[in-house]
Amino acid sequence: MVLPLFYIQMNTCIPLRRGGMRVYARMRHYVPEAIGVFCCVGLGMLSGVGVASEGAWYNQLVKAPFHPPSFVFAPVWNTLYTLMGVAGGRIWRMRHRRPWWFELFSLQFLLNIAWTPLFFMLHRIDLALYDIVLLWSCLMIMLVLMRRDKLVFWLLVPYAMWTTFAVVLNYMQCMLNCAL
Repeated sequence: MVLPLFYIQMNTCIPLRRGGMRVYARMRHYVPEAIGVFCCVGLGMLSGVGVASEGAWYNQLVKAPFHPPSFVFAPVWNTLYTLMGVAGGRIWRMRHRRPWWFELFSLQFLLNIAWTPLFFMLHRIDLALYDIVLLWSCLMIMLVLMRRDKLVFWLLVPYAMWTTFAVVLNYMQCMLNCAL
């Protein structure tokens, strides 16, 4: 019979075998990252709730020749939200030493969440372009300021690369579909 490493009851930890308390302490160390992943993935999914109902409008848009197929977006964004959540948890842990890091992270996340309703629900490709350019600017500032924390930096690099591609896509869709 295999015993669990620890038993949690009423905020206490009773080690059931040698080293159990250390395992519990290590697991507790990753709570901010787990909460960050839960929040980023959850809010990202909530922002995309209305996207499916806008399929007819989106399908009639003229798209750039390099526009990826629709099935690519969900796995890419789930991966990016997971990486963003881990970075956000680490940034949260450092919020007392560098409070502006968390404020900048929160601003870019709000801009990220705002893009979907602007583009898909309001059909404002032009406003979505302004939003994503601001998002990209925040990300570039974050990468420059957070380059000392290698983990946060490298967790955000794929997100910055995809956002750069998304800016180009949004620009092309604006040029092809907006009467400016």
